[in-house]
Amino acid sequence: MGNKGFSTATLSLKYLQHRFTAGYRNGFGIHSPYLYDLVRNVIFNQQKQAVPDYVQQLHSRLKKDRQILELNEIGAGSRVTQAGKRTVSSIARGSSVTSKQGALLFRICKWYAPSVILEFGTGLGISTAYLAAGSGGAPVITVEGCKTKHLFAVGNMIPELAPKIEFLEGDFTIHFSSMLKKVEERALVFIDGDHRYLPTMDKVTACLKKENIKEVMLILDDIYWSKEMEKAWDDCISMEMADISLDLFHFGLLIKRGGIARQHFKIKFQ
Repeated sequence: MGNKGFSTATLSLKYLQHRFTAGYRNGFGIHSPYLYDLVRNVIFNQQKQAVPDYVQQLHSRLKKDRQILELNEIGAGSRVTQAGKRTVSSIARGSSVTSKQGALLFRICKWYAPSVILEFGTGLGISTAYLAAGSGGAPVITVEGCKTKHLFAVGNMIPELAPKIEFLEGDFTIHFSSMLKKVEERALVFIDGDHRYLPTMDKVTACLKKENIKEVMLILDDIYWSKEMEKAWDDCISMEMADISLDLFHFGLLIKRGGIARQHFKIKFQ
């Protein structure tokens, strides 16, 4: 199976199909109090939680930054371009989370209150900043395969957030075992940066199977990026270990939580 991402036209069509088949706007129709709270107050932000200004300012600044970076990508790369040179603004606008997606990551972290946050795919550090801003006292461990992006993220991280974050550089598989050891009690894992079937499934399976874990939430980015990612998402939601799955189109949420009936929802988020 190839790892080439879908064209913009194909993605637009898939998004329209998602909009027509999704539901549960503002949580209506969801009977579980746990999920109702997640959908209504976190995903649709009925409590009007705001992202800190310094995170929004970082994101805005990087979207305007014309600095050119020489890249050596690992994994499936970017849907925008495979070029070796790209501006920071091009990466921030085309390969990073949007402001709306970043705000959702921030709210999820605040609501879920994990003991540790793992991120696979630091990129420029934009999503890392949103995660760290919502992490409370939890540490954030993030890994990036491209050395140039790794150094950029470290050098441009917001001073208020930097002490919470452990930055790693290199192939995800090299660091995965040591990062997985950090998963305990309530872990949040954001999987981005390698849109291939096998690496995605390996990470998801290992996190869900890890013993002595009360709860774990996995957020998969770009679940409709390619045929590989579509298959990975379909296989993830069929796992018995995944008690809850939420399809937001750009993000897929998997939750392992004992004592709750298996449920899958397709949410009209954006």
